[in-house]
Amino acid sequence: MNHRDAVNVRVLSAIRMALQERSDPVRGAGARAYMKSTMPCLGVRVPEVRRIASTAAAGAPFESPGQLRATALELWRGATAREERYAAIDLTANRLAAGDMGMLPVYEEFIRSGAWWDFVDGTAGRLCGLLQANRAEMTGVLLRWSTDPDFWIRRAAILS
Repeated sequence: MNHRDAVNVRVLSAIRMALQERSDPVRGAGARAYMKSTMPCLGVRVPEVRRIASTAAAGAPFESPGQLRATALELWRGATAREERYAAIDLTANRLAAGDMGMLPVYEEFIRSGAWWDFVDGTAGRLCGLLQANRAEMTGVLLRWSTDPDFWIRRAAILS
């Protein structure tokens, strides 16, 4: 990994700070119960999480697709609340990720380790973008995924 692919700590910090500032513990407790989640929820609404991720990325643009991947994975892996994982998925809406097959392992990690409908469904749309940009390669991937032993991988293949 070169320096351009290092984690964008400004984006991470901005997202984490903004999520904490907008947290609503009462709403978070309700969301956690609804999602049957062991991971805490901050109670930040999804449209606001999207705005936070987009604003953070605009304020400290990624230098390379590799840096975007590294940052999204760092946010995902280090998440202490569900909304941080939503923001990691939202970061992949960045133009640098569009059609980038290097994103496939990132999406697969989100799906396999997230293993719940909100994470999988949020990621499936990104797979659809990869399919549109890389039809031949992604068709084979999604056909394999459609028979994967992991229910969530199969769901993502079907949705995308």
